[in-house]
Amino acid sequence: MSINDFRKALASRFQHLFFGIVWAGCMLFGVGLKAQVVDESTPQDSIWVGVGADSIDFVAQDFFASVSRVRKIGVWLQAVAGSGEVSVILAKDNGGNQPNFNFILHESTLIAPDTAGGWVWDSTFSAALTVGEKYWIVIDGYSNLIGTGYSAVGTSNTFTSSTGPLRWSPDGGATWPSVQGLPLAIHVEGDNCTFPLNITPQQPQICPGGTTTFGVPSGFVSYLWATGQTSSTITVSNTGIYNVTAVDASNCIAVAAVVAIQGTVPYTSFQDTYEICEGTYLEQTVLPFYTSYLWSDGETSNVDTIYNGGIYWVSITSNSNCVTVDSFEVIVRPYADLDLGRDTTLCVGDTILFDVGSGYATYLWSTGNLGDKDTIVANTNLWLIVSDSAGCITFSDTVIYQFAPVPGRPIVQQLDDGLHASFANTYAWQFNGQPLLGATGQDLLAPPPGVYSVVVGNAFGCTAESDTVRVMDATVGDFVSGGFSPNGDGRNETFFVEGIDRYPGIQLIVLNRWGEEVYRARPYKNDWDGHSKNGGELPVGDYLYILEFGQSRATIKGTVILSR
Repeated sequence: MSINDFRKALASRFQHLFFGIVWAGCMLFGVGLKAQVVDESTPQDSIWVGVGADSIDFVAQDFFASVSRVRKIGVWLQAVAGSGEVSVILAKDNGGNQPNFNFILHESTLIAPDTAGGWVWDSTFSAALTVGEKYWIVIDGYSNLIGTGYSAVGTSNTFTSSTGPLRWSPDGGATWPSVQGLPLAIHVEGDNCTFPLNITPQQPQICPGGTTTFGVPSGFVSYLWATGQTSSTITVSNTGIYNVTAVDASNCIAVAAVVAIQGTVPYTSFQDTYEICEGTYLEQTVLPFYTSYLWSDGETSNVDTIYNGGIYWVSITSNSNCVTVDSFEVIVRPYADLDLGRDTTLCVGDTILFDVGSGYATYLWSTGNLGDKDTIVANTNLWLIVSDSAGCITFSDTVIYQFAPVPGRPIVQQLDDGLHASFANTYAWQFNGQPLLGATGQDLLAPPPGVYSVVVGNAFGCTAESDTVRVMDATVGDFVSGGFSPNGDGRNETFFVEGIDRYPGIQLIVLNRWGEEVYRARPYKNDWDGHSKNGGELPVGDYLYILEFGQSRATIKGTVILSR
């Protein structure tokens, strides 16, 4: 039925009725409240209106829906004489702040009581509203409601559901001037039909530089996210609160929200390089509460034990699927090659230098030396400890070094039959500075003319070399003692010059090692027994002699050893 047909029907049936309409608050209900009842008080003020029969008069009041479905609607009516009847229309707004009769959601016929006034309800009312949109309640009494008249329109100070004024139309809805006073007393009762709406996952997590996807179940009529997207699921790259509103086929709505947080990023604290000692291992550990681990060597726990050098990495996944990959290098340090030789016996006066190189961080010798070199001069049990930059420590073997005594300098005497050396364990004669092959005895018989010395050794293998002795030709006077020992044994007691009787003017001059003259005799008679020219006993040692033959021969100089 159109609005005009509806008006004509009402006009034919009730054109002689007088009635009053008392205004009431259009009640809006919060989410989740059902079947709210408004108990408006009796209107506190009235404006008098007249009722005509031209069927083109309306009064209307706007309101913004806070319920999604209307279950019941009512107005406060007051008849002046007998019962009255009124038409109630629920229409959308036309976008220009007027009722839109082309979008009527519901029409009701209400009978005014034959009383001083009261609420008149239509409990069969049913219409779906969109929460937050503007609607109009239109009262059609088919009379001129403005001016002097015969019925009352009630007002109420408790009406709070609309900020707009009461409006009326004297021309069938073409124009809608406002009416001074309070709005109509109208009651709208309904349900905010809602349904549960869950977002999954309940707490989405975003890895740095990544995205996360979440959403609500599909199958609803529409979706609207706070981001403006209209799909059931969305993909985002920023953390924050995301809201969504869904509407089902019954025009019920549901609202849900979710907080997208930054996902847990696995943490590692590896160095770039690790150094381990040969034969040891490196144990790398990361935090134990992540979802999964994969090391480059196949290990899948949070701990990896590494024995060999190389490049290693670990990939860690958190419970929010954030992945961290970290790598490091392992360098294996070999032990030092410390060779201090074998147990060795040296001779007193010898030295031995050990140099292990400067490539280590610390050194500790058994002698207390802290450098990379050490010199041994006395008996010692030698060992060395070094450490490198990685703290790898190497211990050398302990080597025993002993120092044996050396023999005294041997004395070589010139005898009639050859050269005789003082006692030793071994002998090695030298001729003109070169070893004399096969000459290893204490005596060297019939030596040819030349310069001789002997190297003697003791039981420890330590050696000493005698002074040189010159052996002359067999010519008389050429043989001179290389040494003598005035010790009373009857042998080699004096400094001897062969054929001295042939040189009656021969003179012997003896100098000590500092060039001081200690003895002089002319003519010399092979009788110098080691006393000084003052008669004192000269100390054992080497002495320089000078034999002056005068005009008959050239002077002879040489060294003689005085021993006892």
